[in-house]
Amino acid sequence: MRCQRCGKPISPLRQLTDREFCCEEHRRRGPLASASALREPDYDITGVYLESEARREQRSSMVSGTALGVILLIGGGLLLAARYWMPESAEPVASRQLISPVEDLGARTPVAVNRFAEWLERRLPGESPVRVKWAVRSGLSEWTDSLGGKAWDTSGGRLSPGALRLWRPTLDRVNYDLSFTGVIRKKALSYAYRATDQSYYATKLKITRPGEISGASIARMVVSGGKVIDETELPLPVMLSTGRSYRIHVSAAGDTFATYIDGHLVDEWRDERLKKGGVGFFSDPGEAASVADIEFRESKGLFSRIFATFFYLPSGMMI
Repeated sequence: MRCQRCGKPISPLRQLTDREFCCEEHRRRGPLASASALREPDYDITGVYLESEARREQRSSMVSGTALGVILLIGGGLLLAARYWMPESAEPVASRQLISPVEDLGARTPVAVNRFAEWLERRLPGESPVRVKWAVRSGLSEWTDSLGGKAWDTSGGRLSPGALRLWRPTLDRVNYDLSFTGVIRKKALSYAYRATDQSYYATKLKITRPGEISGASIARMVVSGGKVIDETELPLPVMLSTGRSYRIHVSAAGDTFATYIDGHLVDEWRDERLKKGGVGFFSDPGEAASVADIEFRESKGLFSRIFATFFYLPSGMMI
């Protein structure tokens, strides 16, 4: 039903008490035209109904608003399912216990992987997060060329890094997790992250007295233009031994960086100078180490991708 004053539809709630006017003000002023006059713009001379452009736009807007509401409701449901409904399962890590003089070491472990969230990420529009693995049998074609220095060796089924080389699929990435199996053979094992050309963060796991408490340390470095501009070295709260393999996990999230050994947090620090870059490995003179089973998992932010997806409207859809 339409108002006899303005011709606009009378709301369902208003129709419960008044089926002639859309509001009290219009009832007070009285009708502007007859009911037949109000209908005339929508009917031709044969009595066939013709929908006006204004009404088509109004109906399209109502349909678009309803569709957007349904889309947002579905998106919210998917978010809740990803966060609360689906169980989380962690990547397998070595189960052996590290010898540590610090109580409660390992209370924090690497963030578990939500399988449902991963499945959803792979199917959302836009660029998917990078998920890559590397083994020695893959060769060195995925790595950048070194800028001189000691060459890399892949003999014996293991990778022994020399001069710094970066993993090509990881370049220009921001937030991610790097996991690998590492063995310190002499002095230290070194890796780089947020690396671009000769500017990067680097960490060294050092052994000075194998198998002794406080016989190992971790050094964090900020390198710019190939030169170390900032360095901090701290004792590790664990015992490390040369020749023994450890599963090492490195997390870069915003300005926070963490290192885990066999699933136990051993170091966390913050720095905001380098915003993005890839990962790589190197060994300085006098050092020897080997790495294998390297995995890289980029973090893109599931909520932001879902938000962008559900607020993308195809052409012709109005809000």
